[in-house]
Amino acid sequence: MSHKVIVVTGHSRLDSGGVGTHLKLLINELDKKNKLLDVVLGSTTDGKLFHYFVRLFSKIFNFPHLSNSLYPIANIYFIKKKLKKSICKNVNDKQCVIIHTHDRSSTIAAFMLKDEFNLRIVQTIHAPFYQQYEIHPEISKSLVPQYIRGLDSKTVDFADLYIAVDNLQRELIIRDFKHELGNKRVEVIPNAVESDLLSYKIEESNSECGKYFLVSRHLHEKNGVEYAIKAFDLFLRNNPVINVKLYILGQGPLESELRELVNSLNLENEVIFMGAKKRTDCIRITANALGSIVPSVPVGDYIEATSLSMLEALALKVPLIASNIGGIRQVLDGKNAAFLVEPGKPELIASAMNEIFSGTSVCKMRSENGYSLVRENYTTDVWSDKIIGCYE
Repeated sequence: MSHKVIVVTGHSRLDSGGVGTHLKLLINELDKKNKLLDVVLGSTTDGKLFHYFVRLFSKIFNFPHLSNSLYPIANIYFIKKKLKKSICKNVNDKQCVIIHTHDRSSTIAAFMLKDEFNLRIVQTIHAPFYQQYEIHPEISKSLVPQYIRGLDSKTVDFADLYIAVDNLQRELIIRDFKHELGNKRVEVIPNAVESDLLSYKIEESNSECGKYFLVSRHLHEKNGVEYAIKAFDLFLRNNPVINVKLYILGQGPLESELRELVNSLNLENEVIFMGAKKRTDCIRITANALGSIVPSVPVGDYIEATSLSMLEALALKVPLIASNIGGIRQVLDGKNAAFLVEPGKPELIASAMNEIFSGTSVCKMRSENGYSLVRENYTTDVWSDKIIGCYE
């Protein structure tokens, strides 16, 4: 029997980068291959109203973390309600339906409907569920970390199959929940980028082409943006007369702190915070960069998986500097396709920036190797076939 898929996520939008981009690519591929029934996002009108009034109540009565504490549990109810409406609208009795979830809240919501509609549940693991709350600068102060681990252990067997985006995510879920998982399979399918990027045309007339390094990351601790800024400062000290900028593409809770760092280094005119951009703009900015930096650092068990920024740079033949950790190392180790550096070492990033700026033959060879690596292993054509194979 042919399977049809409903993609479910707690995300409220798909243009946020990271997991949002992963979801958008998956949805496009499933639609092209006639496997997609519907997409259920976490945003609902009643959910937004609920969270608005909880935040208002928290502010009035000085319960600063009430909203963060209620959010993960309340969201399950709103996702379930929206998912049930989608199933009733789109599913007939003859269809075998896969609910492909991308976070634990969505998996729990799907499980609550599993028997009623004879569903099969596949969850992609992008990062450890509990760590996403424990490292958040605000949520970590709430009640959430105290009950998320318990919730995780009680619900980890709700999915019929797990897809991990790198080997580490598979190792972590087996390490933490081996007993609860039982005989459930955990497949590893790394992230991918659309095949069209391999033939992307660079804007040679762009006046900024090749005049900036790029950090395209959410501004969170694990993404290590501060180390790229410190490295750029060292790079400029070694090359004081050049006109090269550092573009920071993304937003997040550490933006104020990172701006303060830039000010303390007197780099206000050299480091440009670009905020969030549409994906088409992100690709254009990446393609025209002198080099791309993925300076991620480990934060507990929250370690960079198969970075999409990494794969995009490789597909666009943009020289890449990346931390030698997690899914980055899984993709790049031994491939001579990028400058792999130990995390949290600005001096190593700066050294790689110098080599990229010099345009050495080694740099050009690595860019060609990176392009071939993506073409042969990390395009959405290959990726989506593996995922659909898991459904079958």
